Order: sequence, then structure tokens, then C-alpha cells
Amino acid sequence: MESFSFSTSFSLGGPKPASFRCRHYVSSPVISKVSIRPPPAGFDYKLEVLEDTRSTVEREHPELMDLVEKGSLVVVEKRRFGPVPSWRSAFVEPEVIWLVGTSHISAQSAVDVVRVIEAITPDNVVVELCRILLGC
Repeated sequence: MESFSFSTSFSLGGPKPASFRCRHYVSSPVISKVSIRPPPAGFDYKLEVLEDTRSTVEREHPELMDLVEKGSLVVVEKRRFGPVPSWRSAFVEPEVIWLVGTSHISAQSAVDVVRVIEAITPDNVVVELCRILLGC
């Protein structure tokens, strides 16, 4: 059995911070008029994103190409979604999102995440956890 360790400046255990407490929100539907054109016939979004991901990783962080090839790393650039609407000016969206696919029970997933964080040194890291892992 392999073991691994890594150090972090934030707590991975202990009591949950207030922002991690389970909250249930009920929101009323918002109806807005938005016109989105469908993609052209035969457009393969997955293939397009994969080609962009390969190009970006080869150019900026070739040491992470193994993660792209095994399907664990995808890079999505904001330009794919067009300009940010003026009504969203208070929120600065990232130019690029580096998405790492993980398994909650995989030690290798933790190693992959650390590799990506150390390679790209992001301004922010977002972690998705299921309710069971949060104890909700």
C-alpha cells in the first residue's frame, strides 16, 4: 500500500469553519430573456476543449501532460463563453479554469491536485465535497 503526504497552510481537519456548514437554500425562479445560439451542426465540445487543453498544457506546463492524457485535467478558457455581461461587473471571472478530476478516496487524486497547484500557482482553489464528506 502506498502512502503519501503533503503540507498545506490551511487546516484539513478539525471543526468545520462557518462557511462549510450545511445550508439549504430555496430560491424563486428568475426569468430572464437570454438568447443563446446553438452550436453548429457536428460541433463536438468535448473534442474542442480537449484540443485546447492539450495545446495550453503543452505550451505552459508540459510536466502535466500525463494528467491530460489520462483525462484528469481539463483547461477551460473564458474566451469559450464570450464576454462577461455588464451586469456581472462586480465579479471578476478567471481567465482560465484548470479543472482536476478526482476521486474522494484516491491517494493518487490528492497527489495530482498538489502537482497542479504547485505547477500553476493559482490565485484561488475551489474544492467540491459531497455532503457525506462534510458530515451533513
